[in-house]
Amino acid sequence: REREASTTITGMKKMAKEAARKKPDTIILITPHGIVFRDAHSIVMEKELSGDFTSFGVGDSSQKYEIDMELGEKILAKSREKNIPLLRINREFMKKYGEELSLDWGVLVPMYYIDQEIESVKILPMAYGLLDGKEMEKMGEVLKEAIEEREGSVMILASGDLSHALKDSGPYSYNSQGPVFDKKIKELVEQGDFQGIIDFDKKISDPAAECGLRSFQIMAGALKEKNVKPEVFSYEGPFGVGYMTAFIDVEEE
Repeated sequence: REREASTTITGMKKMAKEAARKKPDTIILITPHGIVFRDAHSIVMEKELSGDFTSFGVGDSSQKYEIDMELGEKILAKSREKNIPLLRINREFMKKYGEELSLDWGVLVPMYYIDQEIESVKILPMAYGLLDGKEMEKMGEVLKEAIEEREGSVMILASGDLSHALKDSGPYSYNSQGPVFDKKIKELVEQGDFQGIIDFDKKISDPAAECGLRSFQIMAGALKEKNVKPEVFSYEGPFGVGYMTAFIDVEEE
C-alpha cells in the first residue's frame, strides 16, 4: 500500500534531507504513540533504546538509538522549576506495569527516513500529556530554554497524525470537521502561525479525531518567538487519516 501514500513518502524524504542540512546533534521527538498519561508529559531516559515494526508484520526492522540523557536531565530540571508535570520513563518504570520499553512508530517512522541521510544522531523521545494547549505551550517553552543553554544543534520533530475521520472507510467514521481541521493546520504551519496552533479551537479538533495537535502545540511553544521559514512538503489522506510532512527552518539569530 506504499504506492497509495507515495506523496507522504516523498515528503518524508525531503524532510530528512532538510534535517541533514541542519546537522543536528540531537533530535527531540514528540510522539502521540509513546507512554501517554492524562495529567503529565513523559520523557524517555534510557542510555539506548530500540524499536521495530514486528507488530505491523514487518520482520527484521529493528532501529536502535542513543538517548541524549544530558539534555533530558536539563528538561526534567526545568520542568520541576516551573511545576510542569513531566515523568521520567525508563525500563524500571515500565516493569512496574509489566511492560517492555521500546520506541514507538511515531519515533521510528520519521527516524527511518532521517537515518538514510544522517549517519549518527542522538534522540530524545517524549510523549505529551492529555492537557490543554496552554500546558503544551509551557512544555515547549521549557524545551526552548533547555536547547538554548546547551552546546550543539537540536532539532524538534513533532510527530502525529491529522484527522482520523476523513472517510467512512478510515479508522473512524467520516466527520465534516476532519477536512476542516487538516486544512486549518496546514495553513497555520505554512504561515508559521504558532499562536494559532496553540489556541486551536477544540470544537474543530475534538470531532476531527486527531492525534498530532498536542505535538504541534509543544513545537509551537518552542518556536513562537523565532524567525522561521516553514514549508509544507505534502498532504494527503489516502486511508482516511490525514498525513502531512513539513519542515520549519529556524533562522540563525
